[in-house]
Amino acid sequence: MSEMSVEKISGSHEINKKVFCFFAITIIALVYGTGIVSDDITEIAARREIHGFWGHFIPRGNFLFVPVANLTHMWVFSLVDIDNLLLVDIIKVVHAILSFYMVAKFFSIFLDGRSALLTSFLFLFFPIRDSITYWFMGTHMAFSVYCYLFAYYLVHKDYLKRAATVAFLASFISYSSPPTAFALFILCVLKKNFKKGLFLLVPNIIYCTYYICLYLMEILFKVSTRSKLPHEINLLSIAKQLFLQVVTFFDALAGPSLLFKVYYSILENNIWSIIAIIIFVLMYLKMVANKKICPQQIKFDKSLFAALAVFVLISLAMFSVTGRYPQLAFNLGNRTTIYGALLLSYLIVAVPINKYLRQGILLLILFSIVGVSVHWKILNNHQIEVFHNIRTNGDLQNYDKREPVFVVGNQYSRMGPFSHIEFLSENWVVNSLFQLAGHNEIKTLALNKRFIVKENLLVDQKHQNIMTIGSAVNIYDSEADKLITVKSDMLNQYIGNIPDEERHWVQMIKNEKINDAILKLMPRLKYAF
Repeated sequence: MSEMSVEKISGSHEINKKVFCFFAITIIALVYGTGIVSDDITEIAARREIHGFWGHFIPRGNFLFVPVANLTHMWVFSLVDIDNLLLVDIIKVVHAILSFYMVAKFFSIFLDGRSALLTSFLFLFFPIRDSITYWFMGTHMAFSVYCYLFAYYLVHKDYLKRAATVAFLASFISYSSPPTAFALFILCVLKKNFKKGLFLLVPNIIYCTYYICLYLMEILFKVSTRSKLPHEINLLSIAKQLFLQVVTFFDALAGPSLLFKVYYSILENNIWSIIAIIIFVLMYLKMVANKKICPQQIKFDKSLFAALAVFVLISLAMFSVTGRYPQLAFNLGNRTTIYGALLLSYLIVAVPINKYLRQGILLLILFSIVGVSVHWKILNNHQIEVFHNIRTNGDLQNYDKREPVFVVGNQYSRMGPFSHIEFLSENWVVNSLFQLAGHNEIKTLALNKRFIVKENLLVDQKHQNIMTIGSAVNIYDSEADKLITVKSDMLNQYIGNIPDEERHWVQMIKNEKINDAILKLMPRLKYAF
């Protein structure tokens, strides 16, 4: 691991092709077979209702705000099925390698070639942001960041028209593009390249204008565009959210959540993945063993650090306005940590620290990265197994009642004591999975501990949905693969026996003062405590 410590650097900032290929092969091993999750399943089902060639490329719903993502990502769902995901895996691998290259080119401006590759790899696979590494629909958010970083590289090389084109596409790939655009513009200003920075900033100003126009259409003309912005701006609410963002940022990036994620992801490894890690380290050391290394230390770029800090701050402000996404290390919601992960990846490689400490940190992260990949692959295989159970279950095939079927079990994947990746936790995923399994006539709903029964009403405390139930309800236990009937007067007791789904360590310590403070900042989380 001495080379991976990047304590010293060669004079070349060029990307070493041999090292790049080595990392590319590693990326294939990590990404291939991680499959699909959550909203991916819903999108596959939804696209079966689309007729006409162009309908598969025209953005709809949330993707009105990010039309380019429909061309880079969403079309794939028109060509796959849940038990035939080869194309998804291939596209995910292609995206990952292309992203690795673009981020490495950005860091090659500030670091030597091998250090740039290492930083890029750390950023792409940093354990706390695995949702937008492996969740295909969610990767468009990360892909926007990667493209923007590459646009800065093009600006640096004076390819201004290309840079503006890439920046324009990156802006319209994800609503999360503004922090990247403004941070890179600031980096240009700090490097005394104000005019070049405009080639990065102006495309995003155009995107922000487009976004605001759609938002105003929703406000003024009641057109449903599914904007992330609230209909009313409340400064006190934004201030509370900003405080929550800052607290959860330090928790996820440098606090208990980070430690838990690294520890439990390492435990996901098996004998084969451990052997693979050993082979990776040995091959890497052998590959670089005879390289001549210049005695010069890595120069820590203060301008880059300042820009990345601004990158994080703007992202925290953005999420404070939407009020939806705290900084998390677990769950698909951990996509918010991509901004902090970029800063942290650079610091791990570039900050002058003891080389043995750096080596230890890199080795721990490597074990964690591989463990996270193992976790996703296990989940993918399990999801396919559950899908086949639903498709072939005799009771479901013969079900001819009008009443809905409630689905329990397999709400999330489990990483240690934590409920991690969403599976059958939301109605739209459950309903889509049953449709793909051929049970189009059955109305299905997820059932979990956020539900309570009040007389003849079933109340969803998260989404505030209320539905009337009869004297009994039909429940499909996806873990036992059984369809059962539960009397309504016994349903609260049945729900009470469902295992808890704890998605954050705060839920485990059951401290009333902490819980009350969280609920004051984000009242909609009441169902979780």
